[in-house]
Amino acid sequence: MEYISLEYMFLITSALFVLSFLYNIKQSRMLHGVNPSDILQDTFYDSVTDLPNRNNIEIIITENIKVASRRDKSFCILGLKALDYKDLKNESIEKSNELSIDIADGILSSIRDEDTAARISDDEYVVVFNEYLEVENYDIPMDRISEALKGKNVRYSYVTYPDEASNVDKLLESVLAKL
Repeated sequence: MEYISLEYMFLITSALFVLSFLYNIKQSRMLHGVNPSDILQDTFYDSVTDLPNRNNIEIIITENIKVASRRDKSFCILGLKALDYKDLKNESIEKSNELSIDIADGILSSIRDEDTAARISDDEYVVVFNEYLEVENYDIPMDRISEALKGKNVRYSYVTYPDEASNVDKLLESVLAKL
């Protein structure tokens, strides 16, 4: 009786090994020819605008929190919501993509190189201004962005670290809740 159960366990183990081996071969064939940078691009960047996505901006905000807390500084996060996006998407995906690209271009043309813009959902964007932007100067880039997006139906809000929130999730949650 004991001999049969050992033989049975060997058979099951062998079958699982063969299945695992075949699965790994299939996976390697699926990944063959896929450029690792394409995987990174899809993971951390928006496919329409090429802006960083939510995964990427969470990492950037985490780093900004570390630097700002070490230097006893603050930084600002601007939130933007494209109010016409859903209507345009229902009408035409091309038009909604065009709006997204226009908003991304407007934001990028209005911010400094050291600041980061991201598209975190179809109709929501954030801009992380680094800690060197003093509180009294927050309106300057926001006015430039507003001017660049004139004619677009966009709502704005902003939060500051550490005044309004002290971690990534709370910062993003706060800025988006105000939209």
